[in-house]
Amino acid sequence: MGHDLYMNILTGMFLFWNGARVLTYVPTIVRLVCAPTDARSHSLLTWLCWVLSNGTFALMLLERNDGVPEAMFWLNVGNTTMCLIVCAIIFCKQHSVDAR
Repeated sequence: MGHDLYMNILTGMFLFWNGARVLTYVPTIVRLVCAPTDARSHSLLTWLCWVLSNGTFALMLLERNDGVPEAMFWLNVGNTTMCLIVCAIIFCKQHSVDAR
């Protein structure tokens, strides 16, 4: 297998699995919004770390591509956004703010 084919397969797998990952946040968001509890079992620190990790990776991809956004960049923006939504819900639930 040539390197170009390998890179195309690897890029396709990255896009597929990270696209799927964006969708996997939806059940967590729905459960958090619908749960009558205060969400203390969810770690705000963990989710904030994921926001920073995904956001930093998105910025790195943008810089490595001379400021031109590509599919990998947008997937990381999507992951960052979903983690940020979860953070906001957890914060609101833990501080008794109605997030609905």
